[in-house]
Amino acid sequence: MQATASAYYHPGPASRVDQQAGSSRFPDRFESTFNGKRVTSHLYYRGTAIPLDGKDVEDAFWEKKPLQKRKVTPADVLTVYGMDTSSLRSGFFLQKLCLRNMRCNRRKITPDQVIQEFTRMPDRNHKYKLAIARFLDECCLRRLPLHGQQVTPDAVVKGYQATGAALSLARFIAECCLRRRPLNGQPITPEMVVKCFQATWAPLGIARFKAECCLRRLPLNGRPVTPDEVVKDFRAIGATLEEARFKAECCLRHLPLNGQTITPDEVVKKYRSVGATLELARFKEACCLRNLPLNGQLVTPDVVVREYERGGWWRERNIFCSHLRLSTRGSKIPARITRK
Repeated sequence: MQATASAYYHPGPASRVDQQAGSSRFPDRFESTFNGKRVTSHLYYRGTAIPLDGKDVEDAFWEKKPLQKRKVTPADVLTVYGMDTSSLRSGFFLQKLCLRNMRCNRRKITPDQVIQEFTRMPDRNHKYKLAIARFLDECCLRRLPLHGQQVTPDAVVKGYQATGAALSLARFIAECCLRRRPLNGQPITPEMVVKCFQATWAPLGIARFKAECCLRRLPLNGRPVTPDEVVKDFRAIGATLEEARFKAECCLRHLPLNGQTITPDEVVKKYRSVGATLELARFKEACCLRNLPLNGQLVTPDVVVREYERGGWWRERNIFCSHLRLSTRGSKIPARITRK
C-alpha cells in the first residue's frame, strides 16, 4: 500500500522541458500557475544548454542539494512540472508536501489543492482518477479533512471500485481492519481481508496481512497466526525480503521462531543475504535505540549515522538524529552526529 502508519507494511519518468525552437538558451526564469495563482521560479540558466528535467529538480529539493548554486524551493519544482500538461508529477509532488505537512510559498498544502492539481489537466487514460483514489485512501487513514469533512472508508472503497483497482482496494480494507475502521457501519474481520486478497490472486498481500495479524495478535479463522506459519507463507512465494523484515520484527518483539529466539545477528545475516542495505541500516538503528548488541557489542549512534550517510539516506539520518536529540534530554551529543 502507500505510505501508511502500519507497523510492518513497507507496500513514469518526468518529461524534459526542451528548448524553444530558434532559441539559443533558456529564458531567465519560468512561470506557471498553481491553483489559479502564478508561481515563479527564479532558477537561472544563463549560457547553459542543459535542459531542465523535473525529476532532477525534485530530487535536488528533497535531497537539499543546490541547483545552479541556489536552494531549490517547492515553487521551483512546481514550475518545471507545470510546463508539462501531460504529467501528473506536479500532483504527486503536492501530495508529498501535503502528507509531510510541508509548505509551499509559506502556506501549507491542503488536500483540496492536491485534488485540484490532479484534475488540472486530466489525462486521457484516466490515471488521475486512480491517483485521486489513492490520495483519498491516505486522507482517510491519516484523518485529513477534504472539503471540510473527514474522508470515510466507504468513499475510498467507492473510488477504488470506480477505477477497478481491486488490489489497492484489498490493501485499504486490510488497513481498515488493522486500524479497526468500520465499513458500511460494520467491523472488518481478518477473514474478510483474506477473501479480498484471494479474489485478486495476491498471495503476497495475504502473507503480509497474516504477518500483521501475528505481530498484533489478531486471530484468523479462530486461532492465532504463528511466526512459523508466516515464514512458511513468505518462503512459499519466494518473498525473501519480506521474510527478513518479518524476522526483524520478531527479533525486536521477542517472538520465537521454531521455538528459538531470533538474535539480532541472525537478522543482520538475513538482510545481507538479500542485499537489503536500507533495511539493515534501519535495523541497526532499532538495535541502537533498544540497546541490543550486535556481534557482542552495542550499536553506537555513530555507526547508525555512518550507515545512513554511506547509502545517501539523508532523510532517515536526520530523523534518527532528531529522535536522538529528544531521547537524550539535553545530554551532549557528538558534533559529528548533529552535523549537516
